[in-house]
Amino acid sequence: LQVQPSPPFIPPAESAASPPPGGCDGGGGIEGDCGSGRETEIEEMLRKLEAVAAKDSGSRPFVTSALGMVRKMRDENRAWRNANTVDEQAVYDEYCTLQQSIATALLEGGPLPSHELYSRRDYAMTRLSDSLLQQEYVAHTKAYLDSDTPPALRGMSEMLVIRMGDLVQRPHELRVQQAERMRSQAAAAAERPARGASTPAATGSVDLSQQREWNERAFWHVHNRLATALSDPDAHAATFQRLCNRHELQLVLMTSAELRSLTQAQMQAWGTSGLDPLELRAALFSLERNPLPGKPAQQFVQQLMQRTRALPPVELPPVAPPAVVTTALPHGLAGGQYSL
Repeated sequence: LQVQPSPPFIPPAESAASPPPGGCDGGGGIEGDCGSGRETEIEEMLRKLEAVAAKDSGSRPFVTSALGMVRKMRDENRAWRNANTVDEQAVYDEYCTLQQSIATALLEGGPLPSHELYSRRDYAMTRLSDSLLQQEYVAHTKAYLDSDTPPALRGMSEMLVIRMGDLVQRPHELRVQQAERMRSQAAAAAERPARGASTPAATGSVDLSQQREWNERAFWHVHNRLATALSDPDAHAATFQRLCNRHELQLVLMTSAELRSLTQAQMQAWGTSGLDPLELRAALFSLERNPLPGKPAQQFVQQLMQRTRALPPVELPPVAPPAVVTTALPHGLAGGQYSL
């Protein structure tokens, strides 16, 4: 076999992190779709070079060099695909498993689902493909509008519709990036060593304005949910019962005068256990707007600050606060006009 001399093959200068040509953005699709055309071309080129090398044991140096470079291209292309491909079915299966665990816990009426469980569910939900996310959005909208849906699940569906309504507006690639960023931030917060209160990392002073913005956004979402349950307890029985049982949630609806009338004994009963991420932020924002004197209140604020620093960002859209909301708080708390 006579091989005509030719210049050595030099692959394009691109790293393994650079997306292959052909419009593949790495944002989604079943594994095997992304970059498959390029990999086929590389494999075909590799087979031809290997055939030349096999028939001529004394292949010219450029053939050996080209083989090495093409094999490197193939390995880099596969590495890129493995790093950027989302397996839709695996992500959806994980989402369904976690969502079922949350729904079961809410229906049984025992301990509330943990923050970790919610975070893992939200991570999988954010990475769902466009079609599956829209499918879940429609399903939870129907569940929320169905009067036969158990109150606990109806409240859950309401929050999911809000979250998914925001997510469906974003391209899949951006959602995946957002999910990875949230996971990295949560991991960094969890691994942050406990330090003295004077350090910026421990006090959270680096991002106090951002934290306050998230807390305010969570406050008005929780406020609207609780006020709705308060206005129609029969239609929102689970939320109303939770409002009656959790004095910390009542802080979200209380006026400044009602907050100042609380006793030290009432403040000592406050705790963060069992509050979901939005409720933690809402309670903290309420007490930051209306600071209370006394050691129990200050200790509770410190607990809330410690818990909220480890929470992921609030992805809910901003809610315009109402001008005036009429409330009648349970458990003997004074009702009346709640105004800004």
